[in-house]
Amino acid sequence: MDTVESTTKLSTDKLLAAAYAETGLNDFGDFDPREGLARFVQDINDNVLLNEAGRASISGIMNRWLVNGLRFAHDLKKHPEILDEQVDDPLFILGMTRVGSTKLQRLLAADPDTLSIRHWESMNPSRIPNAVAGEEDPRIGIDREIVEAMIKNNLGLMQSHSVKIDDAEEDIFVQLPTFKTVGHCWVVPVPNYYDWVRSESLHESYVFLKQMLQYLQWQQGGRQSENGDRRWILKTPPHIGNMDLLADLFPNAKYVFMHRDIHEVIASTCRLIEMLFRTCMDVVDMHAVGDYVLRLWSEEMDRHLRQLDALGSQIDLIDVQYDRLRKDTFGVVRDVYTMMGRDLTPRREEAMRLWEENDSHGEFGSYSYSLEQYGLTPEKVDAAFAEYNRRYFQK
Repeated sequence: MDTVESTTKLSTDKLLAAAYAETGLNDFGDFDPREGLARFVQDINDNVLLNEAGRASISGIMNRWLVNGLRFAHDLKKHPEILDEQVDDPLFILGMTRVGSTKLQRLLAADPDTLSIRHWESMNPSRIPNAVAGEEDPRIGIDREIVEAMIKNNLGLMQSHSVKIDDAEEDIFVQLPTFKTVGHCWVVPVPNYYDWVRSESLHESYVFLKQMLQYLQWQQGGRQSENGDRRWILKTPPHIGNMDLLADLFPNAKYVFMHRDIHEVIASTCRLIEMLFRTCMDVVDMHAVGDYVLRLWSEEMDRHLRQLDALGSQIDLIDVQYDRLRKDTFGVVRDVYTMMGRDLTPRREEAMRLWEENDSHGEFGSYSYSLEQYGLTPEKVDAAFAEYNRRYFQK
């Protein structure tokens, strides 16, 4: 890749200074993001040709992650009771991107007796000091502007992954302030940063995730509701490859592993990643996108399968095929609730069916994609996912 001109370089020092100035804080607590921030910024500076809007956007996103990390550490110090919240038994919906996990998460999260991270919380999980009791949380207004900007500036992204401010969203977003996750690699193409992440232990990042869930549960009034015990419904594709950490930190978790034809998954993921990259780059090399997606996902899946083998019967997991979710949605729901030891009451099912009736997926229009657009062939994809295909798709 071409080296980015020095005049367009992002500055780690300036990003940190801006976050310190905005919050009046400079202590990240137990989760110091500065090494990861420096490596992420360096890879962008060396290899990503950001346009002017992209530099502003990426700077703003990183500022938001840093600000949330600082505010989280501050609240945790002031309110140590946050860590008393019990979150060790969530449902994790696993799988690569484009496998139906978003639909399943949002459907299950419609159950009023569950907890989920709403989109406005995923963008700003930490409380904003100027919030006024009884008035709309200022984070909601901020997210409303974010979503409106997404619709205006990158309709293709909304076609691929539409959001509303109250939608259940991926928990990877609340991990990003650590600057040590595979999730960062989907924002811009940063293969060197990916290599560094995978050379490091991510235990700290997953401790941060657990504490963020405790923090959000504390903000939402705790685990108990008027109808009983609430369980978290979570999903994040980058948990693939980190099952050992989930099992360690969430010992009573349950898992759904979603599957879809790997050719469809990779082609559709390439399209999603292309749209993400186009939010900050004028020129996107389509074949480079294909190589990047294939490399990251095949390596993560190989890690995942090895970890599943090592964990064996230590975890409770059911496999769900994409086509079954489409054709027998509530059969899947019943299987999930059975595994969780949870009653699918008429009240809960009615709430889910209402969500499904009002689901606006596809409201931003249809789109097409193919492996060939991204320089890939079915044979190349099959070779990269040979073990995955053998386990889940060979009859």
